[in-house]
Amino acid sequence: MTIYYFFCSIDLVGSTQFKNELHLWAGCFYNFYQAATKQFSEAEAHLGNVSYCNLNIFKLLGDEVLLYREIVSKSEIYKCLNTVKVLSSDIRNEVRSSTKIPIIAEIFEYERTDKNKLLSIKLDIKTTCWLSIGKEIANGKLMNVREYDLLLTRINDIIGPQMDMGFRLSEHAKQGKVLLSPDLALIALTCKNTQYSFSLEYNKNCKLRGISKNGKRYPIVYLTDGKCKDVKPKIEKRIGKIYTDQQRVIKDLWCNLA
Repeated sequence: MTIYYFFCSIDLVGSTQFKNELHLWAGCFYNFYQAATKQFSEAEAHLGNVSYCNLNIFKLLGDEVLLYREIVSKSEIYKCLNTVKVLSSDIRNEVRSSTKIPIIAEIFEYERTDKNKLLSIKLDIKTTCWLSIGKEIANGKLMNVREYDLLLTRINDIIGPQMDMGFRLSEHAKQGKVLLSPDLALIALTCKNTQYSFSLEYNKNCKLRGISKNGKRYPIVYLTDGKCKDVKPKIEKRIGKIYTDQQRVIKDLWCNLA
């Protein structure tokens, strides 16, 4: 059985310095976890529009929140992208504004004299989205999972090349931006549903550690609010170089989803 998942990683930027410089760092992190989990799990009610959907917590990985949604229709991928575009901006604003409170409290409670240094410390977020197309274990034996991730239902986890690609891709994410995997970028570009409007920014091509074979580079593509140049030809060309079966996988995805 094949199952499709949308994943979204939201990672704190500047968190190591923040934790090491401030005694009162914990409250800010708690606020980040609360904001990310609550806003995404209640997105439909919060945003009040059918073009959005809820995303649930998959894991908390230190300074990173990993969200997911099982995809059962084509429109859900568009809804996921739409939701991330709006809520990642809201959470970023909340994280950036909430850093001021512990810093001011630190100055007074611990009588810190290095006020300028403290006030220069900032937290931000970076966001990465990708798809995982998974196969379950059948009768204790591995199915053909070469192009697919493997669903480990007993320990509630997913492993495989697409999950690896998503995490490696997130290393190239930038603060305040939403980075899309190449297949998601292509899906966003080919969206013909007038309910949704996705603009993409093509940044550069990068090697992914342990994944890029024979020097192949992955396109770094950001989801943006403004109008951008047509980047579809560049993305299609790059996907053709890095994936041998990706076009077929996307075609299968479209055929299997209503």
